[in-house]
Formats: sequence, structure tokens, C-alpha cells
Amino acid sequence: MFISRIKVDNFKSLRSIEVPLADFVTIIGHNNSGKSSLLQAILLLLSPGERRRLPLEVFYYPDREIVIEADFSDIGDDDLDVLVDEFRERIKDIMIDGVLTLVRRYRSDGSNVLRCIRLLPIDERFDSEAINELFRNRRGSAIRDALEERFPELNGKLEDLTQTAAKALIDEFGKTCKQERREADLPTGIPNSIVGLLPDPLYIPAVRDLSDDIKTTDSAPFGRILSILRPEIESQLGEVEELFSNLNAKLNRVTQGGSTTDNRVPEIRDVEALLESFVSEDFPGVSLQLQIPPPEMRTILSSTKIVINDGVEGEVETKGDGLKRSVTFAILRAYVELSAASNATRRERHIFLFEEPELYLHPTSQLILYENLRLISRDHQVVVSTHSPLFLNEGLEGTFIKLRKSQSSETSEPPFSEAAIINLDDIAPKNQFQLICFDNNNAALFAETVLLVEGDSDHICFSYIPSVLNPNWKFSENKTMVVKVYGKSSFTRYRQFFDRFGVRVCIIADLDSVIDGFESLGLPPEVNEVRSKLIQEIDRLAEGEGRGEDLHENRKSVRNEILKENPSILKGKRELFYRARKHDVHILEKGAIEDYYPASVVGQDKLSKALSFHSNVDTAEQLNELCEQIPVDGEPEAVSEFELMFRGIFPESA
Repeated sequence: MFISRIKVDNFKSLRSIEVPLADFVTIIGHNNSGKSSLLQAILLLLSPGERRRLPLEVFYYPDREIVIEADFSDIGDDDLDVLVDEFRERIKDIMIDGVLTLVRRYRSDGSNVLRCIRLLPIDERFDSEAINELFRNRRGSAIRDALEERFPELNGKLEDLTQTAAKALIDEFGKTCKQERREADLPTGIPNSIVGLLPDPLYIPAVRDLSDDIKTTDSAPFGRILSILRPEIESQLGEVEELFSNLNAKLNRVTQGGSTTDNRVPEIRDVEALLESFVSEDFPGVSLQLQIPPPEMRTILSSTKIVINDGVEGEVETKGDGLKRSVTFAILRAYVELSAASNATRRERHIFLFEEPELYLHPTSQLILYENLRLISRDHQVVVSTHSPLFLNEGLEGTFIKLRKSQSSETSEPPFSEAAIINLDDIAPKNQFQLICFDNNNAALFAETVLLVEGDSDHICFSYIPSVLNPNWKFSENKTMVVKVYGKSSFTRYRQFFDRFGVRVCIIADLDSVIDGFESLGLPPEVNEVRSKLIQEIDRLAEGEGRGEDLHENRKSVRNEILKENPSILKGKRELFYRARKHDVHILEKGAIEDYYPASVVGQDKLSKALSFHSNVDTAEQLNELCEQIPVDGEPEAVSEFELMFRGIFPESA
């Protein structure tokens, strides 16, 4: 059994969010985007007792309830076996197509209630609150009379009933009527017994004392390992129990068969008598006893410590955070394996909720951790929030959820989280290998805008040009990243990849993309029509210059030459570029970035020239002098090409 869908309303920034879940779920997004809130909502659904009273500030709307709704799928007989026969049938009765949907509601007064979504008759007579009111303070024949009045269809089938029996009769009758999905109370007795059916959550937040994970209490992961081992240890230490019994007799009075024997060591009896005598001076007749807890295997195991020798031997609490974090996940994996190998009649199903599990870990250790989590997810559900691009890799599994904050422009409501579900299942293996790499993952997971450029020279130049033109145009401060695609033919697949993550995609392309590869820019049909007219004009000019044969034999070269050098097509060219910019595609008017270099740029190859350009051109005035000045409607003066380009890429910082 696992949670296949969760819907959260009114909890922190999760004003209203609904996402699918899988065996392995990775939640990504910037800080304060709602990642931790989603993990905490799952915990609140499954473990309300630990956090029953919620402060008013976690309610997005203080006057509304927090509602957490979840689908539990793949419920097998071994899951239902934890329930008694009666409750097992009641659970099956409220499932829809094998899915159990539960709803937990939190009120601002601190109370919460667990309900369900089930098929119920459309007829309002079957409303649970109305039925509860119908039977309130009624017994025996009064219940029968009320039932006959509300449900005359049941006349002649009734006798004096209890409220429970009457409600069961209504349920059976309701199954014969037209039904719809509706929220309702859980059947009688289910709210308490259902806890054993639900997956057991293990929550490890990002910010806390990591030594909590290695504590020996039963609620901590390490304590759970020891609880699994305890029966096995006790079965092999029978003689120890006799020693414990003898030791207890030396420390405490022993009562058996109604008689008490005192064989304690004299020192304990003397201390007890002395204390009692002093108390009796103020309270005559009061007796006092010392009761020393007898030794048990549980007590002994609870004092277990983990000692690590990393050159200096010491308890794990004294080690670095990275090592402690690694021990935490070793404990979790050991717990999972030992649970699976234990003799329990039912393998307990857990849901592991991890905030930023990569914290304090070296990138190599992060990759190992990812593989360990993937192994855990084969038997237990795993949900992690992460800032690590390494969690997105070739051969990835599960569901990716990207959260981001939005602000309503029409109201003064606080910002709220929105979710994008990322599905990479249909990416071909070759594209997975080429696209899913650190640089691209970093941009996909954490950028709001990516700027696609063709090659290394473009990447070097366009990474620094905007901040020279305008100090507000810094990529890091605008959540924007530059990604090179290694040739214009790759623009399409890179755009499609980043589109899946809900990332805005901008492109800077060389001029020759107008002639060859224009379709890879992803522009709409109306822009393609403008481009077609421009190509027709270029061909007409070639014919007029007597270059028809050249055009036939070397079409691309002739067209590129005219496009780049013939001033008579400037108007049509700029019309095309203007239309393309509206769709975040910027085409270099002069050709390629190398065509903008001043004479001072030197180098033996493209890469060294780009670095020379970076060193020699470092003012806005220098950059603007390298570009053509382009008239802009509504502005008194023309604007340089670079300036116009980056106004579009950084519109909010212009």
C-alpha cells in the first residue's frame, strides 16, 4: 500500500495543491517554495496525535479548516489482515475501485477529525449529519418510527433497532440507489483501528540535531532496529533472565502468591529505614519504600552507543555532520533490511519523509545515498525534498514535483505554492544521457528562466554581457541560468526538456538559423510566415543579381550571404527579429558572436577569442558601440541590439 495522491488545502503556503505520488517522490524548488510544508502535511495526515494543536499561523486562511486528502492504492490482503474481520469488511466497503481515500480536517480550535471519500447516494436523505440528527436521543421503537418516516421504502422490513443497526440498514439500502463520490464520516470503530493499516511515517527534517536519529528510543530509527533485534537476543540469553531475577531479589522486595519476601542487601534496607524515620517525624504513620527498576533487555539495549573510529575513536555525536548524516541513512537502510528479514507475520510498510537528505554530504556520497533511497523505495514509499541536481540522473525513477511561489495580482493574499508535475518517462535513452547532466539539472530544478545559446563562445560572452550593460541584469539574482546546446539543431529538445519543469526558455541564435534550422527555434506559425516571406525576398534578390545558378547549387551559402550583407532586406529582417523576440527568441543581426568582436580581440581559436573579448570589452559603452542601433516604437532614441535583447530576457529588472 502507498499514497498515490495527496491534496492539501489551507496549510501554510499550500493554499490548494494536488499532486500524484509514487514509490519514490522527489520534491524540488527554491527555498520557501513549500517543499517542507508538503512533507509535513503527509505527516499530519498519518500522525495527528503528535501535532494535534496547530498554531493559527499555519492556517493560510485563519477562518477555514486545513484539509489533507490522500488516496491509498495497492491495498493488499496482507495490509487488511491487521484489522479484525468486522473492520476489514467495513474498510473494503468504503474503498472505490480498490483505492481508499481519507480526509483529515484540522480546525483552528485544535481539534481534528479523520473522514473518508466514499460512494454515497445522491439523495440528500442519506447525508450522515442528517441521519445522526434523525436518531439523536432515540431508542428502540423511536428509531424504527424515525426510520419509517425518512425511508418509507423500508416499511415492513423493520423492527426495534439500535442506532448502529439502523445506520447499517440505511447503508445497505443506499447501495441500491444512484451514487456519487462524497466526503463522509468513517464507519463506527474505524477511526481508531485504521492507524494500524496506514503506512508508518519516519520523518527526518533538514534542520535538527542529527543525533536524534541515532537515539535508542523506540520512535527513533536506531531504537526501532534494537526493538527488532530484542526478541532474537532474548531468545538466546535464557540464563541471563535468571541472573536478572536474582539481581532483582537483591534490590527489591519480591511478592509471590500473596506473600512478600525481603532479601535485599542490608545497605538498601538501611537507607530506606533511615529515610522513613526522618519522614515519620513530620508525618507519623507514613511508610516509605525504595523500588529499584529491575534490569531488562530493553533497558540494557536503550543504553547502546555507536562508537566510530575515524582516526580518533569517539561516540558518533562527536563527529562531523557529514559522517553523522551518513550513519543516519545507514541506520535507516539497516532497519529496512532487518524489518524485511524479521519473523513478523506482516511486513510493516513505512513512508520515509526526508528533507534535503544530501545535506553535509560530498557529491559522491550523495550519489550513494540516492541509490540507497532507491533500494528502500522498493519496499517502502520514499518522499524527499532536495536542492541537489544529483538527484536527477540518467535512469531516474519515480515522480518529480516542482514547487514555486506565486502571488495573486488581484488580492492582498499572502504568496502561495503552485506545483508542476514533471514526467520524464518518454525521454529516449539517448536524450536522457545527453540532457540529464549536472548543468542542465541545476537549471531545470532551480532556475525560473534558462537562456539557451549555441556553443562555448556564446556561453562565455552572454554570461557576462548583461551585467555590464545593467547591474540589475545578473543571472544569479534573477534566477536565470545560461545553458549551451552545442548547435542550433538541439534547441528543440533542450526547450522541450526545460518546458517539462515549467521553466521559461529564452534563446539566442546565430543569424544563419534563419536559413537553416529555423524550425528548431520553436516559433509559432505566424512568425514562420514572416520568415518565409523574407526567404522569398532573398531568393528574388539572388535571381536579380544573376546568381540563380549559384542559388540552385549552394542555396544555404547564397542565402546566408545576402541575409547578412544586403541592406535592402534590413526591414524584413528586423520585422522577423521583432516577431521572434516576442516569443523569447533573439537572433543575432550581425551573424555570430564573433562578428561583434572589436579589433583588440585576439586568439588562436574561438574559445581564446571569447576569453579575450571578456577581458577587453568591460563597459556598457563599448558593448553598445559593437551593435547596430535599432528604432523602438515609443522611444525617442534607437536602442542597441544587446540592450534590446536583454530587456526581453530580464523584463522585470529592465
